[in-house]
Amino acid sequence: MNLQVSSKPCDLQSCGLSGSKVFATKYPRSLLSRINLSALLTFMFVICGITSSTAQTFTFTNAGATGQFGPSQVQITTAYSSTPLAGKVAVVNGIQYWIVPQTGFYHIEATGAKGYGPYGGRGAFMSGDFQLTKGDTLKILVGQKAPPPVGSNNQYAGGGGTFLTYMDNTPLIIAGGGGGSWATSHTATTDASITTSGNASANAVNTGSGGTNGNGGATSSSADGGGGLLTNGGGTGGGKSFISGGEGGTGTSAGRGEGGFGSGGGTSSWDNYR
Repeated sequence: MNLQVSSKPCDLQSCGLSGSKVFATKYPRSLLSRINLSALLTFMFVICGITSSTAQTFTFTNAGATGQFGPSQVQITTAYSSTPLAGKVAVVNGIQYWIVPQTGFYHIEATGAKGYGPYGGRGAFMSGDFQLTKGDTLKILVGQKAPPPVGSNNQYAGGGGTFLTYMDNTPLIIAGGGGGSWATSHTATTDASITTSGNASANAVNTGSGGTNGNGGATSSSADGGGGLLTNGGGTGGGKSFISGGEGGTGTSAGRGEGGFGSGGGTSSWDNYR
């Protein structure tokens, strides 16, 4: 996943930006299959000026980390060492902290990470325009892919979502991660939702409902729920909410699936078709 900030001069009227808005876009599966190998978050920063300004892009990544825990400070420092972000990002328990360098309008795009499996669900793609203030600190959680199953061949967990919030956890933009799947073909509901309600699980004896309005999803007979902004996912392997740290969920059995960092739901049943 990465976060990019590009700057260029303009005036507010010509930019056409009068306030915050969020919109969602669906891409063809062929494109999403390429861009959802890891989550993606893009900042386009528009600096308004009279004469000129040097365009600059900031790219935030998960430093190649996968699994239920986020990257360390060392990993991020190394990943950013030759970029404009060198020395400007602090990491605490996998969450990155960045201080807004300039007041202005930002176009932000976010993509959640892919769930595990050949037909694992694709993360959501969300974007919007926001006015940010110089000196504000933002919390950035870059979603991560779910890792291979532990002690089992069919414990396919969900990918992590991508979160961008203020320090008080007020969200700017969130893109959910895709569900894990070992089905033999694509199941539409394994893709992350682009609404405020998550998708229900599929191909299980007892299906769990998706979370709504920032809450985690429910457990099912074959997989546990992904976490939301506010509450954990249901079940032993439910993903932790963003405000609880965003760790991917994991079951306690010898055979289990571990959700991706970003509240991805794990599994605790041998029979995971989700």
